[in-house]
Amino acid sequence: MKIESYYNDVNSINIESYYNDVNSMKIESYYNDVNRMKIESYYNDVNRMKIELYYNDVNRMKIEPYYNDVSRIKIESYYNDVNRMKIKSYYKNVNRMTIEPHYNDVNSMKIESYYNDVNIMKIESYYNDVSRMKIESYYNDVNRMKIESYYNDVNRMKIESYYSDVNRMKIESYYNDVNRIKIESYYNDVNRMKINSYYNDVNRMKIESYCNDANSMNIESYYNDVNSMKIESYYNDVNRMKIELYYNDVNRMKIELYYNDVNRMKIEPYYNDVSRIKIEYYYNDVNRMKIKSYYNDVNRMKIKSYYKNVNRMTIEPYYNDVNSMKIESYYKDVNIVFLQLETQR
Repeated sequence: MKIESYYNDVNSINIESYYNDVNSMKIESYYNDVNRMKIESYYNDVNRMKIELYYNDVNRMKIEPYYNDVSRIKIESYYNDVNRMKIKSYYKNVNRMTIEPHYNDVNSMKIESYYNDVNIMKIESYYNDVSRMKIESYYNDVNRMKIESYYNDVNRMKIESYYSDVNRMKIESYYNDVNRIKIESYYNDVNRMKINSYYNDVNRMKIESYCNDANSMNIESYYNDVNSMKIESYYNDVNRMKIELYYNDVNRMKIELYYNDVNRMKIEPYYNDVSRIKIEYYYNDVNRMKIKSYYNDVNRMKIKSYYKNVNRMTIEPYYNDVNSMKIESYYKDVNIVFLQLETQR
């Protein structure tokens, strides 16, 4: 069967379809003025299909998918003027896929992903003028992934992550002018992770986390000028974690968390000027919890809750100036409740 239709002026369409063997079909359609589109699809062996789409003026797009062996697909799409994008995806052996989009003027982005053996994937994306970003990810052996992203002018960021042995990952991100961040994370043995992030001018932050034995993690973050914050968390034995946060000028807060035996946790935040709060949590035996909170000037509130035997709870809030209210509730035996409320004007 052959079908040909022509439209000369507004829409010149040529459609040709052939059925030679089983399903060899060719379709061609043309649009001359506004949108010139050419579509060709072939079914030769099992499923060989070729599709081509053209848009000359506004958007020129060419799409070619192929199905040769099991699933060989080739897709190409082009956008010439505003956004030129080229996408190619191949499935040759198991899963070989190549994707390449290009943006010439505003955003030139190139993405390539390969699946050669088990999972070899390469992704590259470029942004020329405003933001140039290059991302490369590789899966060579089991899970080797390399990701690199670059931002030239405003924000240059480089991210590299490697999975060499079991889980070795290296991530580096850089911000040159405003915020320079360097993040490095390593997984050498089981879970050794090192993260460094730096902010040079406004906020310098350094984060280091280590997982050496089971879960020994050290996280340190620094803010030099406005907020100097230091976070340290350790996992030495089972779950020993220490977190310290410092704020120099406006709010200095120190938080420490300890997990020594089963669940011993200590949290101490401090606020120097406006509101000084101290919160301490202890979990010594089964559920011993101690909470202390202080407010210096406007509202001084002290809350203590203890769980010594079964359910002994003590809550004491204090309000100095306007309303001095004291609430204490005790649960000594099974259901002995003591409630005391004092209101002073």
